[in-house]
Amino acid sequence: MGVGVILVLSSPAEAMRGGNLAVVVESEHLTPLPAAGGDAATCAMIGVVRNPNGLMVTVRLMWHATDVAGASLGLAFARVARIPPGQQRAFVSTPLAAAGQPPPSCPALAHVDRMEATAAAS
Repeated sequence: MGVGVILVLSSPAEAMRGGNLAVVVESEHLTPLPAAGGDAATCAMIGVVRNPNGLMVTVRLMWHATDVAGASLGLAFARVARIPPGQQRAFVSTPLAAAGQPPPSCPALAHVDRMEATAAAS
């Protein structure tokens, strides 16, 4: 997954009230996370986001994973708080998971798509 710029236009007044602003996802990729207690490893998204705005923002990210048949294997989320203007921050998402199902193994994931990348003034 490459660099992506997500632009959501809002007025300066809306931005100051927490409206959506631009966020740059500079990198993101799937990585295994060690599981506690000897369980199978789970997977999460890691990467870097950049704030191109002139004010501090909090970024929210969400991904959806599917298997080769297109069946949903779960969601992952990340929140990166208070990124100063022009700066980057690394993130590690929650493990990919679906309600009522065991966490999927990394090799079972055929596709992981970013479903959300939003920034709001913080």
